[in-house]
Amino acid sequence: MSFLERTRGYAKAILSNYRLEPADAIIIFSHSGINALPVEIAMECSKRGMKTIGVTSVAHSKANTPDPQIGKRLFEVVDIPIDTCAPEGDAIIESEDGRRFASVSTIASLVIMNTIVAQTAEILIGQGHDPVTYPDHNVTKDVARMIEEEEHLFEMYTRLQSRLLK
Repeated sequence: MSFLERTRGYAKAILSNYRLEPADAIIIFSHSGINALPVEIAMECSKRGMKTIGVTSVAHSKANTPDPQIGKRLFEVVDIPIDTCAPEGDAIIESEDGRRFASVSTIASLVIMNTIVAQTAEILIGQGHDPVTYPDHNVTKDVARMIEEEEHLFEMYTRLQSRLLK
């Protein structure tokens, strides 16, 4: 799949499947932040007036050359860049023979995404909204309520999809 990330022009094809509006926001994850697809997605969403957020390794991006025809890195084109602080190359362990392994970008990105979700939920609750959350399936006290909450979530998701998908 990595060849798709480097393919210019693919972003418009992907986004053509959605009805995105200026009120929408997008979070784009790309460790390197230098490939065509994530950068073009951010640029195209910006053209549509959307708020763009990029989660990337600034150190890796700065240490590597972006797609030459685009000339920009993800952190340079989004409204809100979030640095994973993952090192260039992503690996944090180096063996005696110089090979590197143990990437951290995925873990850092998951922590960042869950932090965004938690902060957003707190803001929404503080403003009097009731955010829909996926219920825990490992709670045995009130299974009927869990099923009801899950069905409500699926209904909300279906409505969202119908608004977004062309």
